Amino acid sequence: AQLQVDAIVTTYGMVVQIGVIVVGPQAFLTDPLTGAWQKLDPASLPLNFVNLPKTLAGIVGAIQSPSYIGIEQLDGVPSLRVQGSIVSQELIGLIPAAGQGLPVGIQVWIGSEDHLVHQVQLEGPVRLEEPQRLVRILRFHGFDQPVEIVLPQ
Repeated sequence: AQLQVDAIVTTYGMVVQIGVIVVGPQAFLTDPLTGAWQKLDPASLPLNFVNLPKTLAGIVGAIQSPSYIGIEQLDGVPSLRVQGSIVSQELIGLIPAAGQGLPVGIQVWIGSEDHLVHQVQLEGPVRLEEPQRLVRILRFHGFDQPVEIVLPQ
């Protein structure tokens, strides 16, 4: 598996940029303070991006009481917005440390023409120690475009 992620995280009012690279059994994560790359075990990453299409399909299929909100433009793509709820253990494929039995609000934006998941928003704790007002937003773009991944030194 090959993956490169550039994440912008807002935590306690601070914006932090984090990079992740996974190539086969190697994983690297940037230190949010210094920006230096650190090598680590892929299993220790907070999100599991391996087999992401299947994981996202499972999450969408597990949404409870889904309701159609409407069509919105997301990065120039007309997208169907659906909201509902999901139980935290249904997210374990994406968030390996997910707890059991926590209700999580979920919104999903699915391209009306390409039928791909372009954004997922999770509202509430997925693990017991997380705050109630936690919001995770995962955006996906550049589908089927070649990407050159350069391993950190």
